[in-house]
Amino acid sequence: MPVLASHRKPRTKVRTTTPAVGFTTAALASVTLLSTQNATAAPAEPKPAVEDVQKKVDELYRQAGSATQQYNRAK
Repeated sequence: MPVLASHRKPRTKVRTTTPAVGFTTAALASVTLLSTQNATAAPAEPKPAVEDVQKKVDELYRQAGSATQQYNRAK
């Protein structure tokens, strides 16, 4: 008697633990560790005022302008 083909797909092995579970666990553990470190860290420096930032930017532009002039003279 000829062998009849099965109408079912052969079963593949099912893994009980996938790599995604390991990665998810590691990510969760690192987030937990980082969040506890931030809670005990020193407070961040206060943000500078807009006027102070503008003064610093203006000073840096002046320095860049004089450096450009020195470069052009040296050329």
